[in-house]
Amino acid sequence: MPPPGGQPSSARLALLAGVANLVVLGAVGTALLLVRDSGDGGTTQLATATSSSATTTASTSSSRRTSTTTTTSSSVAPGSEVTGPAGIRTVIPEGWTVAPTRSAGSVQATDPADSSRYVRYGGSAVPNASILDSHLEAESDFAAARPGYSRVELAQTTIRGYEAIVWEFEWTAPEGKRHVKAEYWRASGTEYFVYASSKAADWPEMVPILTAMTENAIP
Repeated sequence: MPPPGGQPSSARLALLAGVANLVVLGAVGTALLLVRDSGDGGTTQLATATSSSATTTASTSSSRRTSTTTTTSSSVAPGSEVTGPAGIRTVIPEGWTVAPTRSAGSVQATDPADSSRYVRYGGSAVPNASILDSHLEAESDFAAARPGYSRVELAQTTIRGYEAIVWEFEWTAPEGKRHVKAEYWRASGTEYFVYASSKAADWPEMVPILTAMTENAIP
């Protein structure tokens, strides 16, 4: 997913293409398959179970300063299994409407009861830059085009043993404050992602949905 802004090399274009998918403010994009969103998010009835922790290396600023942080994940009952771009497989809430987005390599599933809540998933070719550098660059362009952008986290980690990134943030959309979280991982020359977006007030309901998507994703 290409970075939201710029127009450089093919690697950066790849970023821009992904970014254009992120927050849909009519067509939002965010880094390399990153966040695509506009009216985000959704909710469903997924039950949480046990939790486990994993250590990640977080980048706290574009200046590359890093620190150690801990993230937790909880197992949740899967919803409907789906297959998306680049062969990604994951689960989404039962009954959500699935449709392709404007960007190649991304599919969106929207809550039929509230279109402001949705998730996306997909995959595309990996750019030459490191996964962290790619998303830091994409964030810079993306943030410049999103009013009230505020990073919650942009951290390098691992997902099922794969090199990965967690990118979480909020921004001020026309309908008010929105919350977005995306997770990207690289496997066999492809960068896959899952993400969830919703109004900030609805975010707690999106957490178990994104957790289920990540834990049930293949590869």
